[in-house]
Amino acid sequence: MKGYTLLLLLGLATLACAWTPFEFNTQHDMIEYMRDEDHHVYILYFYDSGNKGNYDAKVVHKEREAIKANGLEKYSDVYYKEFDVKDNAYEFVTHTLGLETADVAEYPTVVAVSDGIGKWINGPNLSQLLVPTLNAIMRNKAQ
Repeated sequence: MKGYTLLLLLGLATLACAWTPFEFNTQHDMIEYMRDEDHHVYILYFYDSGNKGNYDAKVVHKEREAIKANGLEKYSDVYYKEFDVKDNAYEFVTHTLGLETADVAEYPTVVAVSDGIGKWINGPNLSQLLVPTLNAIMRNKAQ
């Protein structure tokens, strides 16, 4: 009986987290992996922890949680990664995706990508703007 309870709990934990952390060795590996048309959906969250002007850690946390609630928990087979652009640590990634670090300094930015095609969203309530983008990506993926 204990074994069944443990399996049930593990199954529920798996269902509660439908997304997968996106791990890679180098920034170049990450971009190449996303371009390989592996049919995964990637949600990338960019913020600047060194930002002393337009937003603070509370905004970063609020948007992170909203992205998880409005996007990650609704869909399976989604890969998620966060990037702190402080000190230009991810300059290759931001440049390749067409992000301006000045935009990320103004407000966090989220990027949704599938098969090398995607959209980036910047500004307040970005998670709500992410929903129609994810819906479109999922529709295209299903076809």
